[in-house]
Amino acid sequence: MARAATVRATSIDGLALIERRPHVDDRGTLDRLFDDEEIGRLLPGFRTFQVNHSVTRRRGTVRGMHYQTPPNADAKVITCLRGRVFDVAVDVRHGSETFLQWHAEVLEPEKSRSFVIPEGFAHGFQALTDECEL
Repeated sequence: MARAATVRATSIDGLALIERRPHVDDRGTLDRLFDDEEIGRLLPGFRTFQVNHSVTRRRGTVRGMHYQTPPNADAKVITCLRGRVFDVAVDVRHGSETFLQWHAEVLEPEKSRSFVIPEGFAHGFQALTDECEL
């Protein structure tokens, strides 16, 4: 069974990294990518309702910046399953103390981290390798 995760805050209120602790033994690795109950415990009030799978074929490809306005705004938990990406979130919340500030993380499977992006942020990434999967 995968062990509990921890949350590391960023310099922008609401953005965070979930740092997972996969279980590793002689058979391989088990890494719990998403657990609604655990996310609720780590990030009270954070809800995500959709799971997407994205494949980016070529290194250098940029996707984003994407965001939705209310009532269609959505929160995201971004996890890199294959390859390596430079992942960026920009605060587009009018009135926020960090309006238009951005935070970036390099995501890759070996680091066992997920980028938590709440409503009110634009999101995008650049593939740093071929065949990236988020």
